[in-house]
Amino acid sequence: MAEQRNHHFVPKFYFRNFSEDGTRIHLLHRSSGRIIPNAPIKGQCAKHSLYGPTEMEQFISQLEASFSSAIRDAIHTAWNPENFKMTDDCVFTLRQAALFQRNRTIHEADKSFAMMESSALEVFKYHLRTAPDINDRETIIKAIEDGSITLERDDTWLVMMPLSRTFEATVLIMDLPVWLIRNHTDLPFLFGDAPVILYNSHYRNVTSRGVLGLQTPGLQIFFPLDARTMLLMMDGK
Repeated sequence: MAEQRNHHFVPKFYFRNFSEDGTRIHLLHRSSGRIIPNAPIKGQCAKHSLYGPTEMEQFISQLEASFSSAIRDAIHTAWNPENFKMTDDCVFTLRQAALFQRNRTIHEADKSFAMMESSALEVFKYHLRTAPDINDRETIIKAIEDGSITLERDDTWLVMMPLSRTFEATVLIMDLPVWLIRNHTDLPFLFGDAPVILYNSHYRNVTSRGVLGLQTPGLQIFFPLDARTMLLMMDGK
């Protein structure tokens, strides 16, 4: 297996669920507003050697195979309820797939790094203010505050750390019933570079703290499976 290959943080099988020919997909570049019709799936939502060693890439590929199978069974069940294929194992795998996909994206790595960098630099500033015998104390503090000093970023570590907790975290959403939403409109479901969306309509007006914890009351997890089918995990009461 070639080194420095592209590692997809949104897998190719998932792209194919939204593709007409299995190889291309229409894209919208959000920052520029540019529309790119018929863009090749290969290379989208990917980064060179994101998952590190070849062994880890192979392990993730095996997981993706089981996730893809569970998603196919869910789509089949949504549109063929008389031929139900969503076993308990399938539902459990879908829960894992949603959390795994949530945690593996560069978007999540960006958020994690921002929080870690902010915390680490605040701790370092406290050290600079209180430790004895530090030359140019105020100069260093000013450099931190104006952004001249930053932490070195390792995307592989930022992605793999939350992924390592995915399977333990699955138990935290076992109380959320699984729903399948069928799209009968002319407008297809879309997805972005972070396809799994966490939302909380119950606490939507709360801004003083986070409301997307996996055991926060009112949590909703949206996971589009293809252009016509959505997986939703939420309390239906």
